[in-house]
Amino acid sequence: MDNQVFNTVFETSLRVILLLREKSSLTSGQIACADFIATFARYFETTDVNLNGDGRLQLRGFSVRRRLVQSAIRKLVVKGFLAPVFDGKNFLYKLTDQGVKFSEELKVDYAMNYRNAVKYILQRWPDLKESELSDMINNQQRILNYKDLDDER
Repeated sequence: MDNQVFNTVFETSLRVILLLREKSSLTSGQIACADFIATFARYFETTDVNLNGDGRLQLRGFSVRRRLVQSAIRKLVVKGFLAPVFDGKNFLYKLTDQGVKFSEELKVDYAMNYRNAVKYILQRWPDLKESELSDMINNQQRILNYKDLDDER
């Protein structure tokens, strides 16, 4: 039996619900980018703390996070917490009434801090353009790679 909680579909599902409570109707790519930036907000000068810790190696895990988000979305749709909506171009995901109700029950410190990080991200990048956010994440990963190379010298 696997008792792991962190970096799982379960944990990611909770964050997806919290994120969509703040900004509904997002693509899976927008969700993945916003979630990644919210959990590593200090690296993106969004807040003064990284909710998932300060390990620079974690920041390199965006492709893993993207897959976790896609799995979480599938699970949340099947369980009735999210509904997919096709806008003619993309599938967008929004909370169902069940998802909204559940989001209101998430009141622990981590959830409140995550919501605050998401609110700041939405103020700073209101359109959540996936290409812009992906570029920013990739740039931050390159910066950390250069720092690691300098540290090795």
